[in-house]
Parts: sequence; C-alpha cells; structure tokens
Amino acid sequence: MAVRLASVIGEGGVDALYARCLHLQRVAGPPGDARNAAAPPFDAVRASLEGRDRSEVLAASTAFFDAFVTLLGSLIGEALTARLLSPVWAEERPDAPPQEPLP
Repeated sequence: MAVRLASVIGEGGVDALYARCLHLQRVAGPPGDARNAAAPPFDAVRASLEGRDRSEVLAASTAFFDAFVTLLGSLIGEALTARLLSPVWAEERPDAPPQEPLP
C-alpha cells in the first residue's frame, strides 16, 4: 500500500500520513515506543499489536486504517483514494468479489 501511495504523495507524504494517524489513534503502543525510521510504514503498527487480544487488535487496526483512508481522502480526494487502494484491498482479500473499475 505504501508503495502505491508514494507514487502519488511521495514517501514523505506516506510517512506524514502514517505519523498523523498514529498520533490521532494512539496505536503505536506505550509512551516512548518510537517508530523505527528505517522500517517500512505500518510495520510499527503491526509490531505494536502483536501479543494483544484479537478483539483489541481488530479494533485498533480498524480505527488506524479508517483514519488513514479518511485523511488520505481529504488530501487527494475520495475517488483517487479509492482508485489507488482498491487493488491493494483486492490483494488482501482474494476471496472478495471483483469490483468494477472506477472511471
């Protein structure tokens, strides 16, 4: 997902969105849990959720990605956001029915 987004908003844009969503959602873990600047985006979220209860992981990851997509949509528009992310969502859910391409 980060690679697709970086083609439009740049790596710095992806990192800024990521950092803003972490701040808004407080998903990063306990205070002092800093993100490794060399780690690909979202690895810190994944790592911070390891070992937590399944329902807590689902709620936290859903809130983070909802905030991420909402913030991205407010910056580049909902149509472009959907166009960029629909192939990524299809890769993540191969059992999902195919969606019509956006015009």
